[in-house]
Amino acid sequence: MQYPDPRQNELFPAPKFTPEERKVLEILDRHRGKDKAIRVPDLAEQIDMDGRTVRKVVKHLVEFHHISIGSTPSGVAGYYMIRTADEAWEVFLSLRRRALSILRRATAFQKATLPELLGQLSLEVEKNPKLDLGEE
Repeated sequence: MQYPDPRQNELFPAPKFTPEERKVLEILDRHRGKDKAIRVPDLAEQIDMDGRTVRKVVKHLVEFHHISIGSTPSGVAGYYMIRTADEAWEVFLSLRRRALSILRRATAFQKATLPELLGQLSLEVEKNPKLDLGEE
C-alpha cells in the first residue's frame, strides 16, 4: 500500500516542477550519494541542456524547492542527491567555505573589513528579505 506524502495536502500542495527541473531530478534520482555524483557535462548531455542551464536549474531546485542536492568539487566533481546527514554536513561546510572566500574577495574590492561587509549585507536582507542575491 502506498501512503500519501504527509507534506503534500490542500495546505501544502505538491511542488510544481518545470520540465527542465523534472529532467534534472529524474537523472539525479539515479545518483544518490556522493560516491555516485554525476559530472555537470554528463548530466547536461543526457538532458540536452548546457552546463550553465543545469547549474541554474539545480540552484533553483535547492533554493526554491528545498531539494537536497549536493555538489562536490573534487573526485568526481558533480551533483548528487544527498543521502546521509554526513553528506549534508559536508555540503554545508563546503558552501560556507566558498561563501566566506567570496566575501573576503568582495571586501578587498570595497576596501572594507569582513564584519563591515557582513553588516551591510545583513541590512540589505533585512530591508528586503526576498532579495535576489543573483545567479552564480
